[in-house]
Amino acid sequence: MIYQWQTCLGIELFLETSIKTYFEDRNVMQPSPDPVYILRGSSSPVTSLHFLPILTNTLLSGNQDGKVYVWDLKTRRIQQKINAHLDSVLQVEASPVADSLLTHGRDGYARIWRTGEAAFTCTDQIQVSSKGFCAAKMLPQTGKSYLIVLPGESSSVTVYDSSTKQLVRELVPPSTKLGMCMCMQPVLDSTGSAWGLLVGYESGSLLLWDVVSGKLLSELMLHSDAVMCFKYSSSANRGFSGSVDNQLLEWTISAENENKMSLIDKTVVTNQGFNDIVIRCDNKIVATAGWDSNVRVFSTKKLRPIALLSFHRGSVKALSFSCDGLLAAGSEDRLISVWDVYRS
Repeated sequence: MIYQWQTCLGIELFLETSIKTYFEDRNVMQPSPDPVYILRGSSSPVTSLHFLPILTNTLLSGNQDGKVYVWDLKTRRIQQKINAHLDSVLQVEASPVADSLLTHGRDGYARIWRTGEAAFTCTDQIQVSSKGFCAAKMLPQTGKSYLIVLPGESSSVTVYDSSTKQLVRELVPPSTKLGMCMCMQPVLDSTGSAWGLLVGYESGSLLLWDVVSGKLLSELMLHSDAVMCFKYSSSANRGFSGSVDNQLLEWTISAENENKMSLIDKTVVTNQGFNDIVIRCDNKIVATAGWDSNVRVFSTKKLRPIALLSFHRGSVKALSFSCDGLLAAGSEDRLISVWDVYRS
């Protein structure tokens, strides 16, 4: 009996090792790991996340009820609560200028906050003409200044100076069939200053603008439906976008060919719908937030799925990578999961 038990145990261990090796050799997704910890206490669904680089171990979360929470990741507790907006927070983002923060809510306001150890204080606000789902963005400029881009009426984008809060220019596309602005992101040069702006539209198109001249540089039809989310890495010159379908697309910008954008790869996931996309700082990993409550992690080298993070019971709305590679995910279930995947 002892010999039979040892034989069975040996076979079991052999099979387990063989199966593990088989999956690793073929770069197939491993079973979902567990989050390293969960942040609890949000009063409503989490709609935006941002690791704050100027305060170590600090995560900001925007909520559907307009509140912004400041989380201390050492104690894993809420450090501060900010009544930022009267409606859902679309964006919470650290400013290129030290001790400054941008929030944007569906109440029609973008607000600038001064950060401090005691409290966050609202110093300025800009009224936003559009009350859609497109979040405001900060565009760093040379020195300590930055621009604030906001969704305008119809398909337009308005550009404001952060110091004067005055309208600098308006980016109006030639076509009236693009629909609403859905998402935006700056394109940076080697110094970290933003020279361009990428805008995804309701039609499925992605437009690249020169924010200095206001000139439209190129356009790429990506999706058959709205561009729900995208992320572009200026250092790697790679962008990833998702829509209401089950396709994750990869594209690039050709500086040698008049900044023409082109599709270079795509992958298909099991279930439809993307809410957010983030790229890790080293450009090796891209993660997506799904309507199906899962977070999917891909290798950017060949756009292969390498992990499926399953924890949440509601749609995952927001993602954020920390400077050291931790991944935070916020969901409709009011929870924030923090993951440590492939950091080595």
